[in-house]
Amino acid sequence: MHEDEDEIHFDEDIVQNAKPNICVLFILIILASFSTILVSSQSIVTSLPGYPGPLPFKLETGYIGVGEDEAVQLFYYFVESEGNPDEDPLIIWLAGGPGCGTLRAFFFEIGPMQLKYGSYMDNVPALQLDPNSWTKVANIIYLDAPTLTGYSYTTTPDAAHSSDTESAAQTAEFMRKEQGLADVLGPVIGPEVEKKEESKSLN
Repeated sequence: MHEDEDEIHFDEDIVQNAKPNICVLFILIILASFSTILVSSQSIVTSLPGYPGPLPFKLETGYIGVGEDEAVQLFYYFVESEGNPDEDPLIIWLAGGPGCGTLRAFFFEIGPMQLKYGSYMDNVPALQLDPNSWTKVANIIYLDAPTLTGYSYTTTPDAAHSSDTESAAQTAEFMRKEQGLADVLGPVIGPEVEKKEESKSLN
């Protein structure tokens, strides 16, 4: 998805010393993304604690800056379709709010992984593939939006204020910067894309 992507591997000592708590698993995933955030805003995650071996699907995480001076930093997880990525549709998943991150959707709703309840591997909850994942037939971006949702953040106090309109504009900008596919994202984001294009044509 990006030419300058970095491969991420988890430190075995961190995994072995982790407490058997689902929060630990989530934190380790985020740390995998943060480990190269100063070098690149996108990272490829090739393994997860609790799952044996490399992941059988492409998982990308990172931040995309939007808004004035990119003061809003939106965090996302991207899972490439396990079917036909070039032909399958793109879905952007917003968990809503206030404050609801999309990591829950990744593990408990439509994502490619699920917990093996009551099972642990190296002291963290064991993971297994979800045979009913939406990623079997679609490319999915799990986006922590609006700002301050999940792991998204702002660099200025003023940028922390948001609204449905601002969030739609920020999500549209995110998609233009991420893939240029915002025009397929439906009635909420679509009009914002059209406004931007009209504004460009007038200028």
